[in-house]
Amino acid sequence: MQKKILFSLVVLEGAGILGLLYLIWNHSQNTEQVLLSETLISISAFAALACIVVGWVQIKSPASMVDIEAGRQQGLVKWFNPTKGFGFIEQDNGQDLFVHQSEIKLSGFRYLNKDDRVEYDIGLGKKGPVAQNVVRIKEAENEWEQVPEEEPISRAS
Repeated sequence: MQKKILFSLVVLEGAGILGLLYLIWNHSQNTEQVLLSETLISISAFAALACIVVGWVQIKSPASMVDIEAGRQQGLVKWFNPTKGFGFIEQDNGQDLFVHQSEIKLSGFRYLNKDDRVEYDIGLGKKGPVAQNVVRIKEAENEWEQVPEEEPISRAS
């Protein structure tokens, strides 16, 4: 849907610029108007080309192809580097989502552990979708907690 709207805007803007070019070209009668119209034609042609290129880039960019879901989402932390301050969350749909420490809503040092269950909003960053307003809802279980306790050894006397 977003692609269709963007494409329609680009086409309408291009048609408007072409109409402007036609009017300028058709109404030039003296030298001053010709110079002015050539300048305007150049500017309008550049603007039309720029609109077409920008529209094409936005339509083809990966960020515009991502459907950003509304509402809070959940996923597991795939990995997080506290030194660098970023990591990735594996969404329930299997796709990875970038997370920056500035979006983690914890007091003190903000970090996540591998396999933490988190809840977040999905936003659009410079390079694509990102996790925003990240909250840990369940801490990852440590390996030592998953190992069953040994039964006490009874001494035979």
